[in-house]
Amino acid sequence: MKIKLLILLISIFICKLGYSQSNTGLGTSTPDPSAILDISSLNKGLLLPRLTTAQRNAIVDPARGLLVYDTNLNQLWYFDGNVWKTIPVGNPGVTGNTGPMGASGAIGITGGTGVNGTNGVTGATGISIVGATGPTGTNGTNGLVGATGPTGATGAVGATVNGAVGLTGSTGATGYRGGNPVYTAFNTASLTVNSTTYQQVPGLSQTIDVTGTTAKVFIKTTGNVKTNSGATAGYTEARVAVFIDGVASTLGVQQVDAINNDYWVWFPLPSYTTVQYTSTNWDIVTIENLPTGSHTIEVRVRKVDASSSDAITGSNGYYDNLSIIVVNQ
Repeated sequence: MKIKLLILLISIFICKLGYSQSNTGLGTSTPDPSAILDISSLNKGLLLPRLTTAQRNAIVDPARGLLVYDTNLNQLWYFDGNVWKTIPVGNPGVTGNTGPMGASGAIGITGGTGVNGTNGVTGATGISIVGATGPTGTNGTNGLVGATGPTGATGAVGATVNGAVGLTGSTGATGYRGGNPVYTAFNTASLTVNSTTYQQVPGLSQTIDVTGTTAKVFIKTTGNVKTNSGATAGYTEARVAVFIDGVASTLGVQQVDAINNDYWVWFPLPSYTTVQYTSTNWDIVTIENLPTGSHTIEVRVRKVDASSSDAITGSNGYYDNLSIIVVNQ
């Protein structure tokens, strides 16, 4: 019944539009001149099409200004030509804060290349007028100096001419006697130094013979001292010395400090990491004048500060060594 009534009303409205270019009134014989349709009633209202939200969104190509009632949201909605919008009811609330910007959408597919336009009409050939010759310009600045050319080929070898034999020079001073004995020793084990008294590095001891009246003895030793402390601020102060016949050399001595410290690392998390059991090398060179006879040369180590951590020699796969060359005169 409702459908028939709606069809009847629409038919009347269309008929009136077909016979008149004015306006139409329902419930009134004097419609407002500004309205194409003026509906008047004291006890009835205008009932618009009622659709669910899904039905409203399913309308194909809605016209701009299309008006419906959404039964899911209980609101009047109209289409503004781009999107559906609700007709606000009551006083508008305070505008909320702008929401965060949404993620950028994917880049669309590049459109195909457009068809080339037709060539324009060729313009008329212009009149060729040769202008008068302009005045001669001033001389330009000198160019940059060119790069140096490649080196020429080597010239031919000149003829060899032997000069006269020179006079025999005076006899030089007597040199060192050849066949100088060489002694080498390596550490046989690591050593833990725990006192301020010198201790011999295992294996670094050699007995040499001086056969001349006197001899210059070249002595070199290298090695490694490591702190036995695993603490962040752990340290070791050690003194390494060359001993000749049980007496420390005044020249062949060196202090070696091994100190733990921190360094910055990034993995797995940024932080300071303690370098524990750090080591330091010794390198001693001395030349001693030794008399004829047999001499024992050793390398010994002791702690300088009794309160520091113990020192360890021959650590980390490092070979301590002792090299001796006897230069007889």
